[in-house]
Amino acid sequence: MDFCFAFADKREIPALLPSLYDMYWDNMTASLPDQRFSEQDKAQWLSRVGRALTAGRRQLVLMSHSGRLAGFFWYYVKDHSLMMEEIQIRREYQGKGLFRCFFRWLLLQLPDNIRWVEAYAHRNNHKSRRILEYLGLREDEGGFGEEYVHYQGRYALLAERIAQKEGERGKMERIFLTEPAPQYAEDIWQLRQEILDCPDEDQFAGCGNLAECKSAQEWIDTVRLGSDAATCPEGRVPSNIYLAIRERDGRIVGVADLRHHIDHPILGTWGGHTGYYVRPTERRKGYATEILRLNLEKFRQRGIRRVMITCSVDNAASEKVILANGGVFEKKVPGDGTIIKRYWVTL
Repeated sequence: MDFCFAFADKREIPALLPSLYDMYWDNMTASLPDQRFSEQDKAQWLSRVGRALTAGRRQLVLMSHSGRLAGFFWYYVKDHSLMMEEIQIRREYQGKGLFRCFFRWLLLQLPDNIRWVEAYAHRNNHKSRRILEYLGLREDEGGFGEEYVHYQGRYALLAERIAQKEGERGKMERIFLTEPAPQYAEDIWQLRQEILDCPDEDQFAGCGNLAECKSAQEWIDTVRLGSDAATCPEGRVPSNIYLAIRERDGRIVGVADLRHHIDHPILGTWGGHTGYYVRPTERRKGYATEILRLNLEKFRQRGIRRVMITCSVDNAASEKVILANGGVFEKKVPGDGTIIKRYWVTL
């Protein structure tokens, strides 16, 4: 499914409130069947939430699918903490990947100095409590009244949990991106051979001219020259190529490139800002999603706020990676002998 996320204009919030309440009421009656909600409860909710969202520092995010409201979330940032106050997803979209896609998008919008995450959950809403615990938050003594429980956790752990694909929790080890260097030469050449031995649709994606180079050092030098507009070969777009390195053993698990712009007939039509490749022997471990997430951070650091990412229409695995990182479908275009789907990630 193609989901879209956007911050609500505070001037539009009063008109949105009835729809938000209807979703909230539907979810709460399903989670708390013994709870009764009266018209007075509705009026109090609309008044309280309206005041909170139209004034002050709270941000309301709207989640949509095909132009229809699919969910909402509001929060604020206090000192070094992300204060999560409310998240609701329409029941028909629950279990469809919206929750994970949304949090991947959200993590790219937040300031870099956040260290903690806090939230409250109704004591009897076991589903919400399980979600918070999955995100790495733990119950503490900061609840209010008898009905609500306070949760707190490390922001880094939340980001790590979200980065892992469903069904692969605990399998993906920590990785980082770094520029090619001589210390990785031997492994670069082994990676090249693995790619040659495993021809597939995205062979050498994001790897520059690694296939044509006669040595790892030649490729390292070529990558360095291509990263600077002053030394980049004529007709090519400057780009940075990164190795994805597993922290535990220093092994290369993948490659990604970051194109400085897409003012180019191919890149601007169907090539996009980035390509990435996961080593054949390291697949199905969640690395593709994490490599793209880390590369999007590099884009944000360079001040590139909109990133176009593409995949062929029949490449479901790549499409899932893009969606998991907040990609929003734009359109289909012909390219490279097939039909290409264009997505945009807003950073």
